[in-house]
Amino acid sequence: MTNIILHLIEIFQPIVTLLVSVFAPILIKCIAQPLICLLRVTEESKQLEIENILRNSLHQSASNAIKFAMSKLQTSDLSPEVIELARKYVYTTNPDTINQLQINEQTISDILYSKADFVQSQPSSTNLLVS
Repeated sequence: MTNIILHLIEIFQPIVTLLVSVFAPILIKCIAQPLICLLRVTEESKQLEIENILRNSLHQSASNAIKFAMSKLQTSDLSPEVIELARKYVYTTNPDTINQLQINEQTISDILYSKADFVQSQPSSTNLLVS
């Protein structure tokens, strides 16, 4: 009886080895694929979170730039000089953010114009400046 079992093991061992070598990679791939997708989704959500933080900081910088330009030029009007000075301020304070988000000059100007109404509606601090 044991002799028959040993012969069966010798016969089926190559078949079992072949089946394991064929199906093991398929099984590992089936397990790994959902994990890779999950990691990719997590990576994309982190990237979106970072971009959102960069955009928020750029918008905050645009508000500060408008305030700075109005204070420096001692005006409460939104003139082209104010926008130009504010644009330069944004470029000098946020070069990495602008490069990473791939923002052009027109977009910066649009952001500044969108923030101008908000800044002008706040109480003016230009009267508090000491010359």
